Amino acid sequence: MIVRHTHISDLLGELQDQSHAAHREVEETLPLIQSHGAEVTLTWLTACRTLFDFDRDAGRAFIRGSLEAERISETVLPWTQQALEFMRWRGSWRALEGFMGNLPRAFGSLGHAVNGAGRKSASRGAPDRSIAARLIFRPRFWICPGGKAFPA
Repeated sequence: MIVRHTHISDLLGELQDQSHAAHREVEETLPLIQSHGAEVTLTWLTACRTLFDFDRDAGRAFIRGSLEAERISETVLPWTQQALEFMRWRGSWRALEGFMGNLPRAFGSLGHAVNGAGRKSASRGAPDRSIAARLIFRPRFWICPGGKAFPA
């Protein structure tokens, strides 16, 4: 337990050295995250730092969206792990920002089915990223054959 708290302190110090604004936002969200235990807190802080190192805007989007995501979902690890998936693509911070912005609405509408649907599909062999993405992102337009776009 002492080791985790040391790692948590180290990560907070690194974030403060990297960006005072990001550190301040992390400090605002930290009490809610800490209520899930040291292991979850360490995982979340590591994700903050990893996303911030990957792309400052991605890190900001994740940190800023975390407070509301935790309040609505009452969980941390599922959406934190999903957010880290955005590191597969360069310049994906806007998609991550959209994910974090829509996450509270998805949990508000669908409850914990947002996480459960991914687990159910994974047990059938389907990748859970596609199910989670369909639950969280709604298309704003449809593209039909011939390239015409129509509002959804």
